[in-house]
Amino acid sequence: MDLTELAGLVEHAFHLPSDLGRARNTVRAYRSDWADFSRWCEQQGRTALPAEPETVCLYLAARAAAGARPSTIRRRLAAIGKVHLAAGHLLPPTRHLSVRRVMAAIEARGPAPVGRRALLAEELRLIVGRLPAGTRAGARDRALLLLGFAGRLRRSELVGLDCEDLEEVESGLRIRVRSGPAGHLGRRIGVAFGPEPETCPVAAVQVWRRAAGIVTGPLFRPVNRHDQVLPRRLDPQSVALVVKRAVRHIGREAEHYAAHSLRSGSAFLEAALGALPDVEGMPGA
Repeated sequence: MDLTELAGLVEHAFHLPSDLGRARNTVRAYRSDWADFSRWCEQQGRTALPAEPETVCLYLAARAAAGARPSTIRRRLAAIGKVHLAAGHLLPPTRHLSVRRVMAAIEARGPAPVGRRALLAEELRLIVGRLPAGTRAGARDRALLLLGFAGRLRRSELVGLDCEDLEEVESGLRIRVRSGPAGHLGRRIGVAFGPEPETCPVAAVQVWRRAAGIVTGPLFRPVNRHDQVLPRRLDPQSVALVVKRAVRHIGREAEHYAAHSLRSGSAFLEAALGALPDVEGMPGA
């Protein structure tokens, strides 16, 4: 479909009687929404029409991470659906279960905190590829970021992990998560092996433990400027510093990200792909 045909299709999708003032405003908003989706798809090398459900999921998550209001994202989703219906796609990607899950997660979460963006899966994939290789600091940051994202862990939960809280099972890791100031055992989660070795949270933790020589005690520890691992536990505030330092590797503005960026970014991915494996569903549980 060439640009002229696409322009005509959009006009047909959003056509309303010209004497309806409020309707004209809605049409203008829909056209702007479709233009935004089209530009995003072009920048990401993805097809806007017909769009895959995964493309729509990633677009919604990206706009939520950038701070768009749920009502705005819902309207953009409607615009995408209208264009697909006008093009003859009777089952548009906007009706796919994964898209509905992401939209529900966005509405449940509400507007993103001002100045705090979610760290999305594709951004994390770029980051781990650019972290310093062959250093203990790089290995620690890679493990911390990937495990925090995969487990949707709060910063206090992440740094509160001890080696004794991790158990290797056939499908990955079974983890006892500590909560509260006293470090009481809270919930149990399962983190599965990733499909790619470079972004696998289980493999990253294994590499970090070997590099640091950690067998027992705190899992995540400070690394000094001489790349030496210190015996004490990493401070919760250090997680935000790791995230901010990491996003600079891909040209993002660090002030827009914090430790919670890992957790919120994972929430969108989980809504699209389904819940993380429950510990009771993992072999050996």
